[in-house]
Amino acid sequence: HPRPFMDGVSPNFLHHVADSSFPSDHATVLFALAFSLWLTRLPATRWTGAILLAAALAVGWARVFLGAHYPLDILGGAGIGFAFAATFALNPLRQGVERFSDLADRAYFALGAVLVRRAR
Repeated sequence: HPRPFMDGVSPNFLHHVADSSFPSDHATVLFALAFSLWLTRLPATRWTGAILLAAALAVGWARVFLGAHYPLDILGGAGIGFAFAATFALNPLRQGVERFSDLADRAYFALGAVLVRRAR
């Protein structure tokens, strides 16, 4: 749907391009990062996630205040960010991601060793 400045609800303080506003890309990325840290088991990481969650809320409010988004655009981004973070926080999927990550690490270092040998 159109942005608030496109509907005449607010001036365009950001000089933003007139494209679709739902969901907010900024909110989606920031909330996904915040929730992914907040959903971990480590206390320090959870605190970092909580701080980033507060920052994501502040950025979302600022984007609404500046006329780039409606409040539901921010809530939509938060919902999508939470859904992705929660999906990867689930134990069976996390184990699969960790296995894939271990396999990718091995392949990366094996390829690096081959390239170093060839460079000599």
